[in-house]
Amino acid sequence: METIKIRIESFTKEQSCSSCDRYSHSAFIKKIPKGVLPCDYDKNEKLVEVEFIVDTDKFTPVMAKEILEFFTWDYNEEADPIDEVMNKYAMSAIKIATFEGYNENGVISEFENKEGFYPLNEKTGIQLVSVSGYEFDERLLCVTIVKK
Repeated sequence: METIKIRIESFTKEQSCSSCDRYSHSAFIKKIPKGVLPCDYDKNEKLVEVEFIVDTDKFTPVMAKEILEFFTWDYNEEADPIDEVMNKYAMSAIKIATFEGYNENGVISEFENKEGFYPLNEKTGIQLVSVSGYEFDERLLCVTIVKK
């Protein structure tokens, strides 16, 4: 029996801050609140995180391939199908956690009947350990009023 632990994290892109030697989020450069320097943002700010434990005796490459072929996803057909499908699980878990505001238990419940996916449980060999949704900071939203 092989059990693998998969952790997927997303960090912001880095860009040099013109005000100092530190880094800031490239996407935020034009959206920084008044009075806040770009270097006030930590260069390693973690956006989201999800962690799974996968028992590869139960969740096989054949099962992973079934999921990948169920949808019209773009994926690397030469890569390990379990790695590829776990990216899809991660994206779905993060979306659920973000848009529904669910914790791990809520995300697990959503996967019980999620079309195209196996449930997250011991029987299928995929267990969700942790997930965090993306938290939007309204100070960084850019509103543009277009007048016609």
